[in-house]
Amino acid sequence: MQEQDRSATSPTNDHRWPVPPVWLVWFAGAITLTGLTLLITGAIRTGVTVDETFHTARLHNYLTHGWYLLDDDLTTHGNPGTWVEDRYVYGPITALLAHLANTLTGNETWTTVSTTANAYLIRHLTIATIAIAGTTATAAITRIITGTWRWALITTAILLSLPMWTGHAMFNIKDIPVATGYTLFTLACIHTLTHPRTPHHPWRHHLTTATLAYTGILLTLGTRPALWPGLGATGALLVLHLTLHRTTTPHPWRPLTPPLVATALALTTLALTYPNLYTNPHWLLDSATESAGYRGTNSWWMLPSAVVMTVPLLLLVLGVVGTLAGLAAWLRQRDWSARHAQVAMVAAQALLLPTLVWLQAAPISGGLRHVLFAAPAVAVLITLGCAHLLRSRPKWTASLIGLGMVAPMIVSVQLFPYAYAYQNVLASSGFDPPGSFSLPPDDYRASMREVARALPADAFVVCSPDVDEVGRPLRMVAFGGQSWFDLAQDCAHPGTGQLAPWRDAGSSYERVEGEFIAVVVKEHPVRGCTELARVTRHRLAERVRIATAWRCPLVLPTYAGPVALDGAGNGAETLLGGWSGTGGDGWITATGPASLGFHLPYDGGVRVMVTGTAEGAPTFRINNEPAAVTPVADGWILEVPGDRPEVGMAGNVVITVDPTHGADPSAGDQVRLTRVEVIGG
Repeated sequence: MQEQDRSATSPTNDHRWPVPPVWLVWFAGAITLTGLTLLITGAIRTGVTVDETFHTARLHNYLTHGWYLLDDDLTTHGNPGTWVEDRYVYGPITALLAHLANTLTGNETWTTVSTTANAYLIRHLTIATIAIAGTTATAAITRIITGTWRWALITTAILLSLPMWTGHAMFNIKDIPVATGYTLFTLACIHTLTHPRTPHHPWRHHLTTATLAYTGILLTLGTRPALWPGLGATGALLVLHLTLHRTTTPHPWRPLTPPLVATALALTTLALTYPNLYTNPHWLLDSATESAGYRGTNSWWMLPSAVVMTVPLLLLVLGVVGTLAGLAAWLRQRDWSARHAQVAMVAAQALLLPTLVWLQAAPISGGLRHVLFAAPAVAVLITLGCAHLLRSRPKWTASLIGLGMVAPMIVSVQLFPYAYAYQNVLASSGFDPPGSFSLPPDDYRASMREVARALPADAFVVCSPDVDEVGRPLRMVAFGGQSWFDLAQDCAHPGTGQLAPWRDAGSSYERVEGEFIAVVVKEHPVRGCTELARVTRHRLAERVRIATAWRCPLVLPTYAGPVALDGAGNGAETLLGGWSGTGGDGWITATGPASLGFHLPYDGGVRVMVTGTAEGAPTFRINNEPAAVTPVADGWILEVPGDRPEVGMAGNVVITVDPTHGADPSAGDQVRLTRVEVIGG
């Protein structure tokens, strides 16, 4: 109680906050301990998500070429191609922090990037550590605003009770660091408006502010450069408050010195670390426009429905009602104290950019992951809203707060380590307005590691395959931003394969089998396949299928005319692995055995014209058997017999080219193809 009395007279608190019940504080402590346990053990247990493999490839290119981009974004000279539309979307700071941790633990050298299980474990623990720092900063914000660690502990419990936060804190390399960095910067600006404990020697206060601002900017802009408008808005609120009080405060602009110095140092650090991006004067505008240009299905309903279906409903209601009550109280007072400025900074982080996303009807296909940076601030607003309600309705409000925290935490324990698969009771009731948010339970594919234990050792595995028009899985990953050539790779393929840390690629590209394993994360029926294994979890009383492994026949696209092949993705639906290239190439390249295929809707033998060039004399196979080949001026004519062996569905034609014909692949032979055409019987 004494702590609460001190907060009432604090320079940053002109408002007496109610004291939360002791039992609720202890309860929040138990929730916090449970959440931290889930977060850390989940980071150890979870699998490799699809975005992590992209950022591993980006880090390799950064260390090799100086550009934090994917393989097919770069030309043969190591520069971004003209076709690249996201060169300013991502920065390397978080990946470099994880790389430093892997270097110190012996998993990597400073110039190499590893895809071993231990390397990914260290990356996950790095993200978990950053998430814990963000959670601590969130609690510190509440401590400053309310003047008590009791409400700060409740804020911590509320944040860890948000399954989206706890679930992504185990692995998410591009959203958790941004959320933590943004929160640290907000905390720095809030801390600026507090009085030093030692007024005659304020250097510790200024150093704390500068350190928080520097770290926040570095993490935020060093991971997602487009977040600068959010940081700018928070800084503008700080300047606004100092401006409004400049006539009543001695040295009104002095508090700006630490955050300004920190900003200059952070931008200098970024420019030295990644000069290709941060020394370009266009990065501010281009990072924002490229991020806003994300393609997908636009809908006004997508963000609101994601909020009401994946945020714990009781916490959401308490936060909204309490925040509106607090806003009404402020409108009656109509003052602008330091505390009100601090709350406004929190509200800016929670609402400003998400509102812009909503106004843009942005295609947030990944749900609230796209606005995860707002989660810590939302937890603070929920806490402050609950505090307002506790003042007028103390008995039932405290009970509702406790229930609001424990219910989603129980579901997170049930879903472990896939807490992000949480949906509230509204979603379970069938709420589905047109254009609303829809996401499979494991869109991030972290469950691949668990399901892999039941897979045959020699099988070709496709993680989250695309499907044809009738719902049959294809031997191709659904496109999600990766290189076109990675779509046809085995899921254990070194580098971008999600199963690479735990299993060897089950099949080379010298031979294409008639069956493969499809690991599906969607709950819709799969046609034409036999189930091998499944990963399930309970979500309260509901049993949720997280992922399912199916044994499927090889299904190829029906031949409908000449197939053009290039690095921009044309003809990608026919590729069966082994190919490479860049987005600007007018061809695809094979330096070792590589295959492509299609389905002929008629019986009998045909001839196929393969257009391209080769160094050396490549060999060809049709459905894994040597093919009769006639070299011509611009390629080769292959004889496809009518009695060819079946590979998967009847009528499939699989063409395998081997530039090395058994020789050493390092000899440098390669084949470049631009077109495949059936030219008759």
